[in-house]
Amino acid sequence: MGGKTKQSQRTKNNVRPSSSGRSAELIQNATNVEQYFGLGSGKAPVLFPSLAAINVDQGLTPEFSVCFKKFTKKDPVTKTKALQELTELVKTGNVEDVEAALPSWTHHYQFLSIDSDRRVREATQTCHGAVVGACGRRVAPQLRRLLPAWLLAAHDEHAPAASAARAHLQSTFPEGKLAEALTFCKAEIVAVLNDNLTGNAEHTRGKRIEEEDDKQQQLSRMLVGTLHALALLLARLPAAHGPWLWDGCVHPLLLHNHFWGLARSQQHMRVRSAWYEAMARIIERFSSRIPLPVGQKAAKALVAEPERTAAVAAQRWAALLVLMKNVEEWHTWLEKKDLLITRLLDLIENGAWGEARLLSGLLLPLLASLPLDLLTRQFYTKLFDAMFTGLDNKNLLKSKSERQTWLCNMCECLRHLTTQNHDYVVEMTTYVHRTWLEKVLNVEDTQTRHNMVRHSMTLMASLVKYWLSKSKLENSDKCDQLTRNFWQNICSTILTQIDKLTVEKDDIMQSIETHVLLFKTLNTSFSQDTKKKLSIQFEDLKTEKNEELSTIDANEETTTDESDEQLKERFRHNLNDSVERTCCSYFDFARNKEVSQSVFPLLTNLLVEFDSRKLFAALAKHFGAEPVYGLYDAVLRPWLAGDTMRCKALVDVIFLVVKYFNEEEQDSMFNSFQQFPPSVVEWCIQVTLSPPHRRSPAGRRWLRGPVVAATVLALCRREEDERAAGLLLRCLAHDDAGELLVSEAAVEGVASAVCARLEAAQAADALGSRLAELAARAAGALGSRLAELAARAAGALGGSASDSAHAHAALMLHAVFRFRLRMARLDAADAAEAARACGQWRAALPALPAPRRAELATQALLDLQRHVFCDLEELDVRRIEAAASLCPHIFGAPALTADSGAVGPLSRQLLALVDAVQPDTPVELFALRSDCIHGNIVLTFQRKNEFCKIISSTCEKTHQELSKHDLNVYVYKTLFRAYFLRKMTQNVSDGSHAHDARCDVLLNDSHFKEQFCTLLYEYAVIRTLFDYYAFWPHYETIVQTKQQLDALLNDILNDITIETKDAIYSCLTTSLTKEGFYWPFARKLFDIKFDEVTSKVKDELSKEPETSNASPENSEMEPNNELDYTLDDEDDACENLENTPVESTSAEKHTEPTFEQHLEAKLKSFKSDSKSNKKSAKGNKSVLDVSDTVFDGTTKYADEVQWEQVIGLPTFQEVITNNAYYLNLQAEARYSSDESLRFLARSRVTLRSMLVVLLRNGDALLRELARQGWEPSRPRAFISYYVNHTDRKSFMLCGRSLVGAPWEHAMSTAALLDYLGELVAREGPALDSMYWDFVNIVLSSLMDSLAQTASRWECTNVATLLRAATGLLARVEACLRALRGRPACAELLQEWDDIFYPEINKHLLKLLLLVLPEALNKWAAADDERRPRPALCCALLGNALDELQQLADAALADVTLGESVCELVPFSDSHSATLGYMLLAAAALGQSSLARGDLRQVVAERFRERKYADGLVWCALRLLPADVAAYAFKGGAPLGAERLQCFHRLPALDVLERVHGGVVGALACYVLTETLRGPGAAGARGWCGVAPALAESGLRRLVAAAVTPELVRAQLRQLQDHAHKLQDARITVLRNRAEVRCVLATDGAELELSLALAADHPLTPPAVSTPPKTPPFVNNSLNIFLASQNGSVLAALEMWTKVVKSRLQSSPRCYVCYSRLHVGNWSLPKTKCQQCRNKFHSTCLRKWFQTSRSHKCPMCRADFG
Repeated sequence: MGGKTKQSQRTKNNVRPSSSGRSAELIQNATNVEQYFGLGSGKAPVLFPSLAAINVDQGLTPEFSVCFKKFTKKDPVTKTKALQELTELVKTGNVEDVEAALPSWTHHYQFLSIDSDRRVREATQTCHGAVVGACGRRVAPQLRRLLPAWLLAAHDEHAPAASAARAHLQSTFPEGKLAEALTFCKAEIVAVLNDNLTGNAEHTRGKRIEEEDDKQQQLSRMLVGTLHALALLLARLPAAHGPWLWDGCVHPLLLHNHFWGLARSQQHMRVRSAWYEAMARIIERFSSRIPLPVGQKAAKALVAEPERTAAVAAQRWAALLVLMKNVEEWHTWLEKKDLLITRLLDLIENGAWGEARLLSGLLLPLLASLPLDLLTRQFYTKLFDAMFTGLDNKNLLKSKSERQTWLCNMCECLRHLTTQNHDYVVEMTTYVHRTWLEKVLNVEDTQTRHNMVRHSMTLMASLVKYWLSKSKLENSDKCDQLTRNFWQNICSTILTQIDKLTVEKDDIMQSIETHVLLFKTLNTSFSQDTKKKLSIQFEDLKTEKNEELSTIDANEETTTDESDEQLKERFRHNLNDSVERTCCSYFDFARNKEVSQSVFPLLTNLLVEFDSRKLFAALAKHFGAEPVYGLYDAVLRPWLAGDTMRCKALVDVIFLVVKYFNEEEQDSMFNSFQQFPPSVVEWCIQVTLSPPHRRSPAGRRWLRGPVVAATVLALCRREEDERAAGLLLRCLAHDDAGELLVSEAAVEGVASAVCARLEAAQAADALGSRLAELAARAAGALGSRLAELAARAAGALGGSASDSAHAHAALMLHAVFRFRLRMARLDAADAAEAARACGQWRAALPALPAPRRAELATQALLDLQRHVFCDLEELDVRRIEAAASLCPHIFGAPALTADSGAVGPLSRQLLALVDAVQPDTPVELFALRSDCIHGNIVLTFQRKNEFCKIISSTCEKTHQELSKHDLNVYVYKTLFRAYFLRKMTQNVSDGSHAHDARCDVLLNDSHFKEQFCTLLYEYAVIRTLFDYYAFWPHYETIVQTKQQLDALLNDILNDITIETKDAIYSCLTTSLTKEGFYWPFARKLFDIKFDEVTSKVKDELSKEPETSNASPENSEMEPNNELDYTLDDEDDACENLENTPVESTSAEKHTEPTFEQHLEAKLKSFKSDSKSNKKSAKGNKSVLDVSDTVFDGTTKYADEVQWEQVIGLPTFQEVITNNAYYLNLQAEARYSSDESLRFLARSRVTLRSMLVVLLRNGDALLRELARQGWEPSRPRAFISYYVNHTDRKSFMLCGRSLVGAPWEHAMSTAALLDYLGELVAREGPALDSMYWDFVNIVLSSLMDSLAQTASRWECTNVATLLRAATGLLARVEACLRALRGRPACAELLQEWDDIFYPEINKHLLKLLLLVLPEALNKWAAADDERRPRPALCCALLGNALDELQQLADAALADVTLGESVCELVPFSDSHSATLGYMLLAAAALGQSSLARGDLRQVVAERFRERKYADGLVWCALRLLPADVAAYAFKGGAPLGAERLQCFHRLPALDVLERVHGGVVGALACYVLTETLRGPGAAGARGWCGVAPALAESGLRRLVAAAVTPELVRAQLRQLQDHAHKLQDARITVLRNRAEVRCVLATDGAELELSLALAADHPLTPPAVSTPPKTPPFVNNSLNIFLASQNGSVLAALEMWTKVVKSRLQSSPRCYVCYSRLHVGNWSLPKTKCQQCRNKFHSTCLRKWFQTSRSHKCPMCRADFG
């Protein structure tokens, strides 16, 4: 294929090429295994001498053969994969193939099981298990070779490998089969063991392991496995083979030095541990056969060196125990007996190396095995001292289990000591016990000390119980002495610690806690019964022996119970005596050191635990008082009355003792409380109120006494003290019988005091001066806490059965509610406190009886209504919201039922009180007039309605305007209703479905649904005022109201479901029959708002991952175009069914609906409104009735019109009478988002208004409708009627004065004009001339009529027509402007320009002269000839700029440029001044940028003269945002893209929104850029040149980063767009270098000019350069133009090309070279002939002289001289 020829395989030294297949074949046929072992003999070492080497790979399948070949590889990964493959083959292959592979596997297993890689060993054991499991008994021929390696692998250091080997060994040889296998393979196993343990193990390692560490690790693994295998063989080989095992294995090993050397292996501790285990098994089995020298050698090896590793030490001591157990004269084996004790003490002193459990099974057997001559006093002293030393070990102290195990070991040793019959036992036991106590009581860490005390006391209690039991059974004086010494140690140790205590509170508390824990643990530990040992015994296993044992156990249990009680009594007596001595000591300590506040709070726990008359009698006796009452009278009362010993815990001690007083002593005690300070009295009251003491007659009498009454009255004045508040509430509570705990006088005093203080707090909050603001807020905060306390106190009183208590509770709750109203304008923290008080107020209500609750609720509603309307000067939204937030507390949590019966009555009462406040003039009137003027509501009916009468009769110039008071009344009502509904329907986020459904439940209630509809109606009115009252002085109130309503409605709608939405929509539909024009608009706005909320929810859900479980509600929340009404009864349903349009043909069902059909589908439900109107008219008179209309139904053309197609209603009667449908059309025309639907609705409104106006004489219009039909986009019927109607002036109000014109005619004409405007905007270019003539004639005629009535332009009818006419005029002019230039429209445009426009313009100017009289009169008063030249915009703004610059400089005087950042507080003086300056500067720079030509230079000159740029740059730099200033002056982080936009784009400004502080910084960035871009560039460059170094560097850095890139791009973009205008010039733009090169071709030569814009352009002027030897021409002029006049690159190149061409054109030609420019040096002819006056290039002339050899002129031949 054209490639290189394939070369033959390379060979070396004439050898055949390498081949993997051939190598595998050689490996398969090889019989030696030197590659494994690397022995120098060339002969494979055999593990078992009885076996000879054979060819192990014969008969293998190819798959098995490949796997076994991979075992010879050195890579462990290859071996692991091969083992995995072999395991799969064994599991899935044939058993015969596996059996054939057994010899090979046996051969490889011996080496793979000791591989250096742990993963290989693990995979080997897994594969071995699979092989053995598959072959079963077939493994027997290979077992002699497998089992030795298998036993070694069972003790591999890699746990997974060892576990797998042991598991497979257990499964292969279950139960006793392993002993049989060991017997069968004993010779081979012993051979391997002897080889490995006598030094031959190293020869089994292969040469492939190169690292010495790896070799040592492999060797240690083999030795460990061998030793464990030896231990297993010794333990499991049957006894019959003992002699053979001793002679063949054990005895040779004991005589071999290498075996003993393993005990001293220091590198591998696992070898020593395994050796200890093997030696233990040897001693256990052959102790009688071991000679004395060997035994001494073994004992020496066991104790020779100290073991510092816990695991190894455990094996060593286990071996020693085996030695002591199996060898009778074991001490004869030890040459140095003290060495054993030394090793033992070393182990104990070091905490058993972190393994305390090693001592659990070691110490007692060891102590029992030691000879008597070693068990001396000194031995036990060293033993227990070592144990105490080990207890100090940090590792041991950190572990709870280690500590407890250590203490248990010590306890067992101590118990063992007490069983010995030595004279030093009692003394040693007492010493150990005392030292033990001191150790555990002096541990520094608290948690550790408590744990050790608890566990130690448990153990000590068991010791004492043991001694007591032994003393009773054996009548032993020693045990009695031990018990006495025990309690003496307890008392002496504790008393010694108390004597050594300091006065530090922490030390005292720790000591008492420890001692209390000590006694409690002793008490509980001794009292606990010994757990019975439970066992399970099956029925068929019962024997006579078991029954006898059960009987004996039962008898022993009875005897034990009797003896236990005696022992407990004795123990309890000693314990109580110790507690008494301890308490007396602590009492003395507290008195002597005067530290009762540190002692008694914790010592009380000990008194409570061991509470008894004997204890307190002992304390009284200790202080020399008798009887128990003397303890109080002589000790406790003086301490409480004094100043040094007083503490609350002493009161607890008193009430512990009081139960041992008689009634007379109790009365005496309570009467003495009046001697105590108030704080002590409060402590006594608090304890007395507890159930045990308030039930006593003496305590009850004292609680109702004067001392408690005075204290309770003082408590109510400490509302900030939570403890005082809690005590007050407990005092005002009632007992179990419902009676008051304190006296009636105390309750009355508390109620009066609380109410008086709340009134005072309200008065303080009402202070309005700035001087009193701080005090008022402080009083408000205190009052909030007082209100919370009062509400809780009222709740406590409400539960009483006393009527007076109920009255006082109601009085306080009323005061709390009034205070909460006053606190509505606090900050967040105080408001939170007040909210908590209100919550307590609500919680206290259920405690009152029902009549009291009703009375209180009524008072609260009245207070709420007065509070909302208390001040109507300014809109206070916070006051309204705060008042509404109280409503849920007044009404309670709404019941989640459909009727909401618990909420409805109070809600109706409250809203009735709110609606009772009415404005002087209804606000709806002003909204209706605005909508009428703007064509949103066409009032061609309802002449009997009061609003219509007022609006239609407004024909004077002066008409009533909306007042601030009326608006505020309406706004307060609306906002309160909105906040009320939101607070009541707000869902509670507690995760329960019931609370999530609160909004739906309440809004489905008829009352709340009606209120929500009323809110929507009021929102529609506010929406109209918001749209058309922008220039009203108090428009801000309207804006704020609308924003609040939008937010509240969105929140409410966000919580309702589709079903609730349909219910509200149905209610709004029913409300169409009510009085009011805005019900259709409210319903439309509700639909729009709900769709907005729904779409927002859908957008949020679409961002989340889609799930298969879609919510059923989401599927229903699609926009519903069918606005179906819910009818009330079956008759209405039938009527609606009859009025439903019937589909004509089946084909129409599948046609795409037109816009008319779509609107008809959207509005078809309006047809039922007339039925509803008629039905409701029977009961009341509706504003929407047309009762004044004359209609007899006899019009002959009415039935011929297809009304269903024309206007969407079935009959002419429906068209005239269905006002609801008419208003719904107008709502659709105003708020619909579909332009086509809006246009169709507008056309039908116009047609219906004309039909209503012409109802008395409408045959002509009906005839045209019947004849031509009605098409909204082509109103032929209107045109025909207008042309043929004789009285069109009266109908259309054309060409006549509007004075006296009927109101209905004016409204219908305005509707027609609006419709025509929509028609022109939609269909203008496509309209025929007939329609244009109609539009132009109507417009011209109406403008004439308006001009005739121009003086009455403020009248509603004239204003409506004027607005409609000017709107139509604007749309006509816009359409005609778009048509200009079209030949087909030339005639239409000519007719407009010549006929209609002049006439309309004349009328329009006349109207303007009246509407704008002042401006026009001022303009007309000036004489044209003397009129001064218009001033520049910057000149007009100059004074204002100067003044604002001064104000800004004064405001920024403290700002150091480059060092500090200006932080403006919104709406402060500095903020206002700088904001005004920046806004005015932006406007002036924007106007100046419009200057062109020479005017641009004039503006730049004015900027330079007035130094505007200096002030703007200086001020802008100080107003920069913090991050921008940091980048400019401090080298901060680079500016982001969003921040860079601030330099080239004005920030978003809105007159309706407040300006925050960041806007000023953004304006400063923009002004800086515009100053450098416009006429201030030269001034800014000059300011930068003289500015301080920091300001200059910062400005240049900022300009280079944020300003220059955009300015350079603009310059280059401008040059690129206009480069074609530079004739004979070739432009090259180097954008990366911001450089422009212009090559001008002229006079046969090319001149080049380069302009380079600086990195900080325009602070550095552009650099102008030309190539060498190029005539500079106007280089200097360009520099001046670009630097001083801030000229653009394009203008500079235009000037340069123009000047170059003019210079060349004005220069003469050189008649030597016939060129103006010399081709060599680009010079012009300058050498002049004096005779002929011609000029020549000097170079050309010199050449001429040389060639002609004369000095004559080339032209005149005259001499040059």
